[in-house]
Amino acid sequence: MSSNQYLIGASVRHQIFMQRRAGGIYNDLIPLLNSMQKDIIARLNTDLTDFQLYRLRSLQVEIDSIITEYADQITGQLSLDFNDLSEYEVGFTQRMLNTAVTVQTAIPAAEQIASIVTDTPIKLISGKATKQFVGVSGLVDEFERSIKREIAGQVAILPIVQSGAIEGATTDEIVRNITRITGKASKAHAKTVVRTATNSIGSEARKQTYIANADILEGEEFIATLDSRTTAECSGFDSEVFDVGVGPYPPLHYGCRSVRVPKIKDEFKIPGLEGERASVSGPVSASKTFGGFLRDQSAEFQKEYFSKFKDGDLKYDLWKKGGLPIGKFTDAEGAAYTADELRALEPMAFEKAGL
Repeated sequence: MSSNQYLIGASVRHQIFMQRRAGGIYNDLIPLLNSMQKDIIARLNTDLTDFQLYRLRSLQVEIDSIITEYADQITGQLSLDFNDLSEYEVGFTQRMLNTAVTVQTAIPAAEQIASIVTDTPIKLISGKATKQFVGVSGLVDEFERSIKREIAGQVAILPIVQSGAIEGATTDEIVRNITRITGKASKAHAKTVVRTATNSIGSEARKQTYIANADILEGEEFIATLDSRTTAECSGFDSEVFDVGVGPYPPLHYGCRSVRVPKIKDEFKIPGLEGERASVSGPVSASKTFGGFLRDQSAEFQKEYFSKFKDGDLKYDLWKKGGLPIGKFTDAEGAAYTADELRALEPMAFEKAGL
């Protein structure tokens, strides 16, 4: 084993800690989310005796205002948490590097660390679509827009109130139906935002630390999580090595758990270090790729993995029978190819698989 295997193991273990840290940050938001829900309930209770359309639309504007107020508070609280997190991640990354190299490493300049939370660009992929944000505030803005669409938009409140009125439901029953949506949607969105932002902050902190030490690195290796929940975007990049500061950085999508790990130049490695990767079936060698991990699993597991992708059965056959590597199912940006695009790009795999 070598310094590189050690760093893979250390980084993957630390990524698990980061997911737990995200859970703690999310738990800190629950009082705010509960207060937002109570304020929405109070506003609904005062106005739902009048089912006229113009009043409901006015009510939606007022609920929008409540959501905006709490979104601002969430942004402020997350900014404090993530400023602390970015400083911690820079320090941790430097300590991790110091354990694996023969020289003393550097840390980014103070202004670079300070800008991680506010200026980090975040690009999230979903199929062929992408969303781009700048900083944690950009993610929270999307959270706010999503909650308004699902809770306060005409899609939610108007049909619930109107159908309740037609069916003879009481005001209390209508309010309960609406607030059930507010609680479920707001907390689900908040949890996703926190997990994604936590990975983004950690990833950018590590990136800036690696850039500050680029002279001792030969690149960065993309490491995906070895289980059935890993997306095509992440599994496609697994074990690929990029130049320092170049190429795709996690998070690639909402809830992304991947990480990029530095590869040390030979002359700076400490010999004899060992490392492992965590996987759903237990620790495996740090040199194990996602494709190799998937080959070792049962046919049931393999089919389950491909089942969540569009044209999953076809892609399973291309991989299993056609010998198409897992990285060939996505483009250079991580977006999944369609079946037609794969047929044009990989005709031999289709022929070999009998498709």
